[in-house]
Amino acid sequence: MNRNHDYEFIKHIKGLGLHAYFVTIDQRIQHWHGEVEVLYVLQGSVWLSLGTENILLNRGDIFVVNHFEIHSLRQTGEGNLLFVIQFTPTFCKRYFSDLQYIRFSERHLRHGQQDSRWPAVRQVLLDVIRTFADSKPNSQFLLMALLNTLVFTLLSELPYKITAQKEIDSYESNLDRLNRILLYINNNAAYKITLEDLARREGLSTFYLSHFIRKHLGISYQKYLAQVRLSLAANMLSTTNKSISSIAIESGFSDIKYLNRHFGETYGCRPAEYRLKNKKTDPPAISVFIGSSRELSLTNEVLQKLIEELTP
Repeated sequence: MNRNHDYEFIKHIKGLGLHAYFVTIDQRIQHWHGEVEVLYVLQGSVWLSLGTENILLNRGDIFVVNHFEIHSLRQTGEGNLLFVIQFTPTFCKRYFSDLQYIRFSERHLRHGQQDSRWPAVRQVLLDVIRTFADSKPNSQFLLMALLNTLVFTLLSELPYKITAQKEIDSYESNLDRLNRILLYINNNAAYKITLEDLARREGLSTFYLSHFIRKHLGISYQKYLAQVRLSLAANMLSTTNKSISSIAIESGFSDIKYLNRHFGETYGCRPAEYRLKNKKTDPPAISVFIGSSRELSLTNEVLQKLIEELTP
């Protein structure tokens, strides 16, 4: 349900607990995952939403998203390129089991604002990029050393709290319910579905469900539904030759004017312009929350040039 291009270094390697890739963001709607995620903006800027908080990440900024934290990303109107590292907080449970209970705060490291924490974290991220670019045999040992260094640096530089197990259990229970709700919305967004339908399925009042969705997503039910429908429309625009009016109806919009309005608000252009810029010969893979996107290879030459640009 999301429109991005992933330039992936590696897939999840069994036992490594590490995933790293480059990505350009159009829109990545509300999602969560069991990994801690470190975002490093290499080019352009993106909006990051955490609940009701909207955070502008500019070029050079670094942000740490806690595991199972609901968040979304969207473009700002200019191009962007991010380097992303995700790691499972249980990778070090044999010698530091508390990591799975840690929640970082004050985790927006701003480039160019004399943030003393930024250089240390940035250096580790650059070392990870270099390690992938070098592609030396048995580099997984170096990657795990760098992952440990990254965690040590985050623990040293960022404030954090230890979350009680009771609080974690309550949060995970809410995520289970939210997962059911969003799956239903995602699978039925092209049809007429109402908050009342969802409330009946969950055995809740519409008042409670409305507040539950807003509390956890930071937006209303109608806003989330519109985002899902917009993602459906964007996917059809870039992968089919269907007319825009047909796409509007098939993605759940009542008519084309609502599709135009939402496209303007999110992408800063009309559907026809989006199609011209994003037409693809092969459809990307789409998943419900994170939205694994079209994966492309970044040549070693491009990687080396990027590293040169990033190196002080």
